Amino acid sequence: MTDNLRGALWMILAMLGFGIEDAFFKAATGTGGITAGMATLQFGLFAMLIYAGYARARTVPLWTRDYLRGPLLIRTGFEITGRLFFALSLAYTPLSTTSAILQAAPLFVMLGAALVLQEKIGPRRWAAMAVGFVGVLLIVRPTPAAFQPNAILALLGMIGFAGRDLMTRVAPPRVHTVQMGVLGFAVVTVAGGSSSPSNPARRPCRQRPPPRLSPARRCPGSSAIPP
Repeated sequence: MTDNLRGALWMILAMLGFGIEDAFFKAATGTGGITAGMATLQFGLFAMLIYAGYARARTVPLWTRDYLRGPLLIRTGFEITGRLFFALSLAYTPLSTTSAILQAAPLFVMLGAALVLQEKIGPRRWAAMAVGFVGVLLIVRPTPAAFQPNAILALLGMIGFAGRDLMTRVAPPRVHTVQMGVLGFAVVTVAGGSSSPSNPARRPCRQRPPPRLSPARRCPGSSAIPP
């Protein structure tokens, strides 16, 4: 199995995991009465604790000075941008639209790899990327009549995730992948905590029962005067 095929299979599994996560996040913020910020905070905190425990079990240091240098510092900024806007998109945009736009993140990563990292991309991949961008435009529908303003949240979140993945590619080799996970989820926790106070909870709407009619109103032709 080639490295490209192995990477593609891992990416497919990762996108499947993202889809399951998005469904639970949408359910929590849609009918569970939890704010997008609080859901992000809880998600980041629990995942950070899991990664921290895994790092300790493998004797990997939790802290490195590389967190505050160069690519990882830029990666942190992209992580905050992606997570905040994508959490808001999951809370206020249909799940189908949000998930479909997220699928375009690998396309932006490939475009960034060609423009920023100077990686070589063949004609077939350029053609596939163009088809993918056309699909994103069909979903977003950037026309005055069909455009959904909330879709901008998903687009900004997707761009943030794409930038994060690019910066992960150029991270120093001495930084362990487990450390990258600890840093990423720590940033998600901070992002969720910072947005919680300004993000009101969405309460599910309750329909009022229909008013009870008096017997005079229920019987057509009655001469009684309703109360």
